[in-house]
Amino acid sequence: MRRPALSVVLVVLSILLAACGGTGGGKPGPGAGKGAFPVTIEHRYGTTVVPRRPTRVVTVGLTDQDVAVVLGVTPLGVRQWLGGYPSAAWPWTQPTLNDAEPAIVGDAARIDLEQVSRLRPDLILAMSSDITRAQYRELSKIAPVVAQPLPTTTGAPEWATRTRLAGRALGRKPMANAAITAAKHDFIVIRDKQPQFAGQTMVLASRDDIGRITIYGPRDQRTQFLASMGFKTPPWVAEQAGGASSFTLRPSDAATVSAQRITWIATGTQERAIKVDPTVIHMPVTITGRTTFLPVDGPPVGDALRFNTILSVRYAVDWALPLLGPGKPKS
Repeated sequence: MRRPALSVVLVVLSILLAACGGTGGGKPGPGAGKGAFPVTIEHRYGTTVVPRRPTRVVTVGLTDQDVAVVLGVTPLGVRQWLGGYPSAAWPWTQPTLNDAEPAIVGDAARIDLEQVSRLRPDLILAMSSDITRAQYRELSKIAPVVAQPLPTTTGAPEWATRTRLAGRALGRKPMANAAITAAKHDFIVIRDKQPQFAGQTMVLASRDDIGRITIYGPRDQRTQFLASMGFKTPPWVAEQAGGASSFTLRPSDAATVSAQRITWIATGTQERAIKVDPTVIHMPVTITGRTTFLPVDGPPVGDALRFNTILSVRYAVDWALPLLGPGKPKS
């Protein structure tokens, strides 16, 4: 059975939201308070001043809708990235929208500035996409913009950094902190209840439809998700990845792929191809380790990890934990 981590956190946050008097759309309730504004937010392109509590929010970050809705704010407009779900609402986002249908203001390739302007936002969240400085300037003509967070040295997960930043911009800092604490606690519980994960070396990989194998290094957010559970990236992976988040495995290097476990992010079709791929079959980790598959289709666990938001991470925990445990790798 799946762990009810996502449903539990949504219940907790709904209680916190009710206590704060918050409502959808960013409108403050009686208990929201007025003392937090104006707020100055530092980000990649400088600083943005949010003069008052936002009531009309548009998200142009590819995954920022998740951050808004978990803080009780239903965005008026969102940007479609993957999947093609109505209103860009993935399975982990849908329970928080309460049947709202935000407008689509762009896709992975572009932002519809005219559509954003028509929605008359008083805040634009652009934290999870590489908007250019030119796009930032154009969006700033419409409303205050919170762009990508500055790099941190705290080691905090990216989803936590974005949630904390949005909490300040939306005037919901206590709720953001509570959500982050709940998500981090979930990983603490996993490490406590699944001690066999601790220190096990794991390689995270994928294979495309023409047979190229990608290995994900410690800088990749999906690898970091597994590290939060207690797994360890083998040193050779970090060495080959260098400063990149991943690298393409050369077939001649397949014999070096050693670890206690390997986890593949794959569609059903890709999983079948991986299981008969001679390169994979003869990897040391395949022979002596334990192999796990995290699906991309039905349920979209792989995409949840790629989305890397406070909601999608909790969704991924629900589905990934039964697949990853409780067994031990081969000795």
